[in-house]
Amino acid sequence: MKEMMFRDAATDQDELEEALARDEDAEWERKEKKKKAKEEMVRKKQVISFPKVIDMDTYLMGHYKQTILNGLNKELVRGTLENITGKPVRTRRIEEEDCRFNRISYWRLNRETFLINIEARLQLQIGIGDETDTDFYWIYIELVFCFGEEEEEETCEYVRSGSLNLSPDYEDSCWKLDQYLVPVLKRDEIDLYSTLIWETYLPGMSKGDRIRWADELANAMGLKIRRLPLYRRPDTEAMIFFRESTVKVRARRKPGEKEDPPPEEERVAANTIVINADRAGTVCHCNARCIYHECIHWEWHYLFYRLQNMYHTDLNEIEMTEKKIIKISDCSNPVEFMEDQAEKGSYGLMLPKQFMIDTVRAMYRQAYGNKRTDENFDHRGRRFESIARWIADSYFVSKSAVRARMLQLGYAAARGALNYVDGGYITPFDFSEAENARGSATYVIDRKTVGKLYEEDEGFRNLMESGHFAYVDGHVAYIEQGNVLQTPRGARLSGWANANIDRACLRFSKEYTGKHKCSYTFGQMNSEEALKQHFKFLDANSTMSIRDMEGLKDKMMEEMPVSFHGTLTYIMKGRVKVEELVERIHISRSTLLRLRTEERKQYDLDQIVAICVGLHLPPWLSEILLDKAGLTVKRYGPKGYYGTILDCFFMDTIEDVQTFLKENGYDQLKLNYEKEIEQSA
Repeated sequence: MKEMMFRDAATDQDELEEALARDEDAEWERKEKKKKAKEEMVRKKQVISFPKVIDMDTYLMGHYKQTILNGLNKELVRGTLENITGKPVRTRRIEEEDCRFNRISYWRLNRETFLINIEARLQLQIGIGDETDTDFYWIYIELVFCFGEEEEEETCEYVRSGSLNLSPDYEDSCWKLDQYLVPVLKRDEIDLYSTLIWETYLPGMSKGDRIRWADELANAMGLKIRRLPLYRRPDTEAMIFFRESTVKVRARRKPGEKEDPPPEEERVAANTIVINADRAGTVCHCNARCIYHECIHWEWHYLFYRLQNMYHTDLNEIEMTEKKIIKISDCSNPVEFMEDQAEKGSYGLMLPKQFMIDTVRAMYRQAYGNKRTDENFDHRGRRFESIARWIADSYFVSKSAVRARMLQLGYAAARGALNYVDGGYITPFDFSEAENARGSATYVIDRKTVGKLYEEDEGFRNLMESGHFAYVDGHVAYIEQGNVLQTPRGARLSGWANANIDRACLRFSKEYTGKHKCSYTFGQMNSEEALKQHFKFLDANSTMSIRDMEGLKDKMMEEMPVSFHGTLTYIMKGRVKVEELVERIHISRSTLLRLRTEERKQYDLDQIVAICVGLHLPPWLSEILLDKAGLTVKRYGPKGYYGTILDCFFMDTIEDVQTFLKENGYDQLKLNYEKEIEQSA
C-alpha cells in the first residue's frame, strides 16, 4: 500500500500513523488470503452449466475403431509391423483387445482436414527361435480425417504406424487442436493467423494504411451477408450458416395489428452470415466486428461445428448440462474458449497487428514532440485516447474496438483512455510508476455499480460514510489534498490525481462468470485514507495541517446554530453565494432566501438532499443539516438511495444525480419549488 505524501513536515504523530497504517496493511493482507482460501474451497464444490458436446476422442472410437484395426491388420499382412518389433510377428489377426489406445492428439491441415496421432500399446505374438512369446509395443498410429461440406462426405483414412519414439513432430507444419477440434492458439498466434486470412484471400490488405472493409473479406472467402430480424434473439449479434437451413425471423405487423404475428421461417443459403437486424448496429463499423467474428468461425472452427453436426453457429442449439467442479481443468468450456478466440481474432482482422504497431509508434513519437506545458495532463492516457480517436475516425472503426485492440497488443496504459461511463467518456487518466498501468483491477466504475455496492457491502458503505471519498468522473476518489476540483462540467480530478489515478482513487476487481457478466468487489486504496481525519470542505486549497483542520472542524461544530435556517446560512457563508447555489440546483432565489431566513415546521427531504448535493457537503455535514431540519436518511431499504446520494455522489451535479435515479428505477428528487412556496405562504 503506497502512502500519500503531504505537504506539511513529518511529525511524531505522522510517524505513529504510518506505523499504524503498516499494521493495518498486514492485517488486511492476512484477511485477504483467508478470504481467497475460503473462496477456493467453495469454488471446488461449485456446480456450473456446461455445454453438452461430443469430443473427438469419443467420436473416433465410436465410429472408426474398426478402421484403425483394419489398417493395422493390413500392415500385419504386408509384414511392415516387423519394422517395429525387429522380430518375426506370428499374430494372425489383431483384434480389439490386442490394442489399447492411450493418448490422441489432433493437428489441423486446413479448414476441413486434420491429422490424428494416436499413442497405442499393441500386443503381438513374437517368434523367438522355435518358440512363440507375447510382447507389448508402444506405437503411434496416424490417420487423416476430413469433414466435407455434406454429411456423407466425412472420411477417415489410415495412413501409417511406427515405433512411438519415431512419432512425427507436427508443431512446425500444423495447428494443434483440442479434443473438440478447436485450435489451441497463443495470443501472438491469433494475430499471426488472422493476418494470414487477409494474405490468403486479399493479399496485401493487412499492411499499410489501407482501409479494410469486412464485407470485402467475407466476399473473398465466398461468404454472403444478410440482415434479418431474428426472432427472440436479443443476445445474438450474428451467426454463420455452413449449410442451407432455416431460421425464425420476426414478422412485421400489418396495418391495424396491435400484436406481433407469429414468427416466419426464412431459408438461408449455405455459407451465409446472418446479422441480427434487431441487435447489431446500423453503421458499418458496428457490423464489421460481427462479420469478422463469423469469418473466424468459418475459417477456424468449422471442424468443431461439423463434429457437433451443427448447420450454423447458433450456440442456443447446444444443450447445457450441470457439471460439478472438482479441479480447475473441469472449468474448460470449449464453447467459451472458441468464442473468446473468435472475438480476439476478429480484432486481429479489423486492426492487424503490424498496422497498429506502426501507427501507434509514429503517433506516440509525434505526441512526445508536442508536449503540453502542464506535465500533469500530458500523460499516456491522454495520448492513447488521441491516437485511438484518430484511428477510429480515419479507418471507420469504433473507438471501443481500437481501445480493446491497444490493450490486446500490450499497450497497458490505454486502460486510461476512452472509458465510457454513465453515457459519456470520462477524462483520460494515467497511473503512477508503481502501478505501471498493469493488472486486472480497474479504477473505473459507474454510478449504478457504486449504488449497488453501497447497498450490499457494509465495508464500502462505512468507507463512503466517512466523508473521505466521493464519486468523481467515473472514479471513487479520495477527496483530500486537492485531489478534486469543481469545474463548469462538475467535479473533476486535479492534474496530479488524474495522472496518478492509483494514488487518488479506489481500485476494484472484476469477477467474471460463465455468462461473461461481471461484478465489482471492494478493492484496496493506495493511501492512508482510514487515518486522515480532515475534509476537503474545510480546506479548499489544501494548505492546512491535519491538526489545524481538526481544530477548524471542532470550532465549526461548536459555532453551528441551533436552527436549520441559521445552519444553512452558516455553512454557505464564505463558500458559496446565493446566486451560485440557485444555479446549481435550479431553484428560485426567493425559495432559497426563505430557507435561509424562516424556520418551518416541516421540510421536504428531496429539497434538503438537493441542497446538500449543491453545496457538496461531506456525509458528516449533510447529516447535521438534515438533523437541523428534523429529517433522517436510512442507508438501507426502499429509500436507501438517499444514503447513496449523500455518501457517494455529493460531489456530483443535480443533473447527474437525477440521471442516476432515473436509469436505476428510483424516484427522481421532486424539486417542485414553486408549489412548495405556495404551501408555505
